[in-house]
Amino acid sequence: MTDEVTVVFVSAFYDELAAAKTDYQAVKDLHYETDARDEFDAIVIGRQDSGDVKILRKHEQSIRYGRLPSGVWGLASGLAVALYPAAAIGTGLLVGSPNASAGPTGFGAEIAGALGRDPLLTLGKKFDTAEAGLIVAASPEIESEVWRAIGGAREVRSDPATLNLAHLERVVRDARSEAIAERP
Repeated sequence: MTDEVTVVFVSAFYDELAAAKTDYQAVKDLHYETDARDEFDAIVIGRQDSGDVKILRKHEQSIRYGRLPSGVWGLASGLAVALYPAAAIGTGLLVGSPNASAGPTGFGAEIAGALGRDPLLTLGKKFDTAEAGLIVAASPEIESEVWRAIGGAREVRSDPATLNLAHLERVVRDARSEAIAERP
C-alpha cells in the first residue's frame, strides 16, 4: 500500500435534514449494491436548535485508506471536525481524557491541510447557510456514481485531496498516546 491516496470529498448542502438523510441512505445503498463498501465514508451533519452543528449519522470504512488506528475516525468525520470542531461531541469521536479532543481535532487539521484553505473556507460558508449537509469521502473512481445518488441537495461540490496515510496514522497514534498518558 502506498502512503499517499487521493480522495474526493463530495459535499452536499440541504435546506432540510430529511433530504440529507435520504441522500445519505442512497449513497450507502449505492456502495452496498456495487460492492464498494470499502471505498467510502459518509456522514450527515445537522444544525441543532442551539445553532451548533453535530454529526448525526456516520458510515465509515477505513479499509481502502489503510487501517487508521483511530477505530472511529473516518475521513468524512475528519472534514466535519475541521469545519466544526464541536461536531465531534456525542459521536464517539472523543474518547478518553478531556484532552482526547486533540485526536479528532488534530486529525481534522490534517484533512483541512490536505484540502487547502480556499476549499475549506468555501465549504464552511456553504454549510453555514444550510440546515444539514452530507459529506462523502470516496475514491475518485466512484465520484460520478456518488453524484448520481445525491438527488435532494440544493447544491453539490467535489474537492479532491491527497492524504499521506502514514502521517495520518502517526497523528492519531500520538494523540491516543497523549490521551492515555494524561489519564489519572
